[in-house]
Amino acid sequence: ILDCEDRLAEHTLHIGVHYYRVKAYNAATSRLTDILTNFPNFSKMDMVYYYLGDSYYKATLVEQSIPYFTKLITDFPQSKLAKKATARLEEIETKKK
Repeated sequence: ILDCEDRLAEHTLHIGVHYYRVKAYNAATSRLTDILTNFPNFSKMDMVYYYLGDSYYKATLVEQSIPYFTKLITDFPQSKLAKKATARLEEIETKKK
């Protein structure tokens, strides 16, 4: 069952990333949030957090992006995306000053 759920989540992630790439950030956040809700044990959750955070960031909903970048860094410090999330958070902090 977990393998089947992982495949469904993978498909949803693929669609969410596609929406992100074509700058349909509301659609991307909707799909990616579905993964958080329906597939909490998905094996690529680091990608979900990154693209969810960056979709909010690029949709100028910066405050909403912070928890997802933070969760990625905390839960997946070894992920390649953790470095990108850290850079985004630093960028957000710099803009606040």
